[in-house]
Amino acid sequence: MEATFTSGNHMTKDELIGEYVTRIVEDMDMDTLVSYAHDCLTSALVTLSDEDLRTEIADFYPDLLEEV
Repeated sequence: MEATFTSGNHMTKDELIGEYVTRIVEDMDMDTLVSYAHDCLTSALVTLSDEDLRTEIADFYPDLLEEV
């Protein structure tokens, strides 16, 4: 069972994290949000093997593989 945060409400940890993330994202301007998304995607993709990266790209933008 998940712990409940008892600071006057009964949010679960996941709910609290969700609300916190929502507020962070809503407070970002578009340039900051795009930059953050770019950084997160780059960080996730650089950890992939060459084969997994090619598979990922082939699923969404196969035309990019024609240039490689």
